[in-house]
Amino acid sequence: MVAFTATSAFAAESIVGTWDVQQIEMYLDGKKVENPKAVDGYIEITSQDGPLFSGTKHWIRGGKKYSEALSGSITDDNEIIIQEHVDGEAEGSLLPGDMMVLFYTEGPPKPRVHKTILKRR
Repeated sequence: MVAFTATSAFAAESIVGTWDVQQIEMYLDGKKVENPKAVDGYIEITSQDGPLFSGTKHWIRGGKKYSEALSGSITDDNEIIIQEHVDGEAEGSLLPGDMMVLFYTEGPPKPRVHKTILKRR
């Protein structure tokens, strides 16, 4: 019998802070959305313990403000995995210059995919 331990030499980069949407490309219900209004959005990462983090996504649609809690992890390869607490999920990468790119998916009733570039304030 071989015993494995859960320790790792990996030290995740801190991503705590506010990340503003710089650019977004979106398909909604199978159609490209021109000039999506979600550019008014941002993600707040409020806590991080090693590679695990949590925070809130904020956005404005139709003049109304929305927020949704999220949890995520940074992989050993500096990839980002996010699960919203209600519906969607995203995967992406940390980029140079305090930037990240996220590829977001959400299922019915309004299926959508986004490619979003964010920059930390």
